[in-house]
Amino acid sequence: MTFAARWSKMLIVVSVVTTGVCLVAGFAAGHVQPWLGAAVMSMPAVALLFCVRGYTLKPDLLLVKRLLWSTEIPLRGLRSADADPTLLAGSWRTFGNGGFFSVTGWFYSRTLGRYRAFVTNRSDAVILRFVDRTVVVSPDQANTFAEQVLTSAR
Repeated sequence: MTFAARWSKMLIVVSVVTTGVCLVAGFAAGHVQPWLGAAVMSMPAVALLFCVRGYTLKPDLLLVKRLLWSTEIPLRGLRSADADPTLLAGSWRTFGNGGFFSVTGWFYSRTLGRYRAFVTNRSDAVILRFVDRTVVVSPDQANTFAEQVLTSAR
């Protein structure tokens, strides 16, 4: 079963503004150091590679669709799946992307502890608690996804 990854308005605004800043800063830096300008101007393309395009559930496997590949999340050891966007409040990014085409990487919150995120819209957040880790995704139809992922994990 496939689920879309809807972009929140905030994700759209952050992505557009950050892309604009990178292009302007890269153009300006290119006059001083051409290699630096090229590096800064390429940042949006690099970030876009890691964007989340959707989610596919297969038996015992969740695929997070990226631009050119899919990240595989084995569902072995899944204990619960809860659609609850409020649990992301107060999260800190420890390593990753906080909103440049997606919210991906490793985060920490007092409520969830350490977790890995593949999010495009916090209001669609589904928290997947495994025996040894926590993963947060944001498929459209979050409640349906939460039910289906538990079925796929069995």
